[in-house]
Amino acid sequence: MKPDRDQPAAEEIRAELDRLLGSDDFDAPVRERDFLRYVVEESLGGRAERIKAYSVGVSVFSRPDTFDPQSDPVVRIAARRLRRSMERYYLLGGKKTPLRISIPKGTYAPSFKRVEPPEPATLGRDAGGRSEGVAIQMPSILVEPFECEGGLSDYPGFASGLTRHIVVALSRFSDLFVYGADTVESLRNAADRQSILDGLGTDFILKGGAIIGAENLVVEAMLVQCEDGRVLWADQFESALQPDKIVAIRDLVADRVVRVLAQPYGVIFSNKIKDLDGTSPADFVSCDCVTRYYEYFRALRREDHAGVTACLEDTVKREPAFAEAHACLALCYVDAYRFGFPLATEVPDPLKRAEALAERAIVLAPRSSRGFHALALIYWFQNDVEAAMAAFETGLKLNPNATEIMADLGLRLALRCDWDRAVPLLEKSFARNAAQPGTYRIGLCLYHFVNGRYEEALSEAKRIHAPDVIFSPMMKAIALVRLGRDTEACSAIDRMLSINPEYGRIVHEDLIARNVDEHLATQVVAALREAGLSTLSPVALP
Repeated sequence: MKPDRDQPAAEEIRAELDRLLGSDDFDAPVRERDFLRYVVEESLGGRAERIKAYSVGVSVFSRPDTFDPQSDPVVRIAARRLRRSMERYYLLGGKKTPLRISIPKGTYAPSFKRVEPPEPATLGRDAGGRSEGVAIQMPSILVEPFECEGGLSDYPGFASGLTRHIVVALSRFSDLFVYGADTVESLRNAADRQSILDGLGTDFILKGGAIIGAENLVVEAMLVQCEDGRVLWADQFESALQPDKIVAIRDLVADRVVRVLAQPYGVIFSNKIKDLDGTSPADFVSCDCVTRYYEYFRALRREDHAGVTACLEDTVKREPAFAEAHACLALCYVDAYRFGFPLATEVPDPLKRAEALAERAIVLAPRSSRGFHALALIYWFQNDVEAAMAAFETGLKLNPNATEIMADLGLRLALRCDWDRAVPLLEKSFARNAAQPGTYRIGLCLYHFVNGRYEEALSEAKRIHAPDVIFSPMMKAIALVRLGRDTEACSAIDRMLSINPEYGRIVHEDLIARNVDEHLATQVVAALREAGLSTLSPVALP
């Protein structure tokens, strides 16, 4: 009998396992790695039929002989995380490997399969995972080669390096189409430069230059709207010239430019919102719905939620390859779950719908941070804190300039009372992007509250600006009552009860369900009781 050439040999499987475990793109923690190695070796040893939740729990997770997989879901949770880490690896570093290891759902026994390597794809941007064949009308920007004056002989590659870093950093924002390096370079000495620009049809052009003096470095940049030639933004960045740190200074300046322009609440976003004012939703193109989502997310108004969700649902149907829309829609369903916002169409399990959308966003754009942000929140509200933190970290690693992920990670760490990590992340995120949603300030409010700095806590609470989210008046109430401002604290309690009349009865249970540290939850509830939040439902007056 001839050998089955489709069945990989044991040495091939072990080699692929070593590649996977050694890759930076495989982000599973130690126990999940042990899990994978265990099931692979058991399978290669001819014991695949013995791989059950019980054997994995005892052999990998050191559970006792009395281990009951039905009451202790450790293996099930670890398998889910392991599958996601493996999917991520095969989307990134392992996408060209001819052999794939997987753990199919419904079993813990691994599968080994040969695959054809993917055809090389030509991307229309430097990152984000979207090909030229996908005609999504997102804002587009071209970065012209920056000019350089002054110390060219000492720093010959400064201007080109600055241009390149800006292009790469902009490309990490998947809701923005960035023309690639080849397009940028083609403009450098092109005689027909204007005709090239006209043919591209780009929305914005970023241009600028650097002046390198004997003691200082100045970078000037401006954003021009192509439609009418208006300068939408211009700024100057100056730094002392430090030859041994010139590359770090260059990259720091580039990141500052990118954050100002490309954040969801930056210059390009704000300009897009102005264009949409007065426009009927029926006339929106795909990217308009994403823009509206970010406008909604800034204040989380209940009245806007259903319309934005419906708009994004239409978008993912029209544009099934639009990763950003899938991620934003996933976040809408997370909001329906965590804030109780009603949906135009009933969805039995909003978190399950959100999870499917987030996973699709990651498949479509594995190098985009948005899908991982959505997935992190889904894990959080599924009470899988470890997986949530890992997804937040992955999103931030993919786009270090994504301040909303930085802030949300900081907020989650604050709820767990990990102040040493939470506070720097929150402060850095608001220093980089003061226009981001104020709900992230809940973390800073709680930090000051637990340390007895009630004036500072109230100052942060007043900047939350989310009138339909119960935690906005909650933060005011706990700070006001500790300041002795009982009448104002009582008004904040009234606002809480107007959002959820039953909240006094379930407040502690709700905070724990949201993964708030037990001691912190007890402190907050005590202050709310002082402010007048009763365990009884309010009686309606005739």
